[in-house]
Amino acid sequence: MRPAARARALVSRLVFPPVAAGPLFAAIGIWLASAMLLVTVMLLCSVVFSSRGGAAGAGLGFSFLALLVSIWPPAVRYSFVGLGGAAAKLLGSQPARLKLT
Repeated sequence: MRPAARARALVSRLVFPPVAAGPLFAAIGIWLASAMLLVTVMLLCSVVFSSRGGAAGAGLGFSFLALLVSIWPPAVRYSFVGLGGAAAKLLGSQPARLKLT
């Protein structure tokens, strides 16, 4: 290992505390599920609309609508709009309570 890489690793260990891998990977999985949902909606919009601008606008409209719906607490608890908050709670070592079944 080169000295510069060794120095970077040492500074990283001094500055950042160790992190448990379980909550980190759970948050990554939740983020991945949310990203896959948005990509699926964008793909569906590109199939339904013949113009690229219309498909992009419909996909952006869906994500904006999801952000607006995330204000309502029952929607956050019982639908996909609560995935972002659940990932943040997992990283903060708080229990994430979602009922997606």
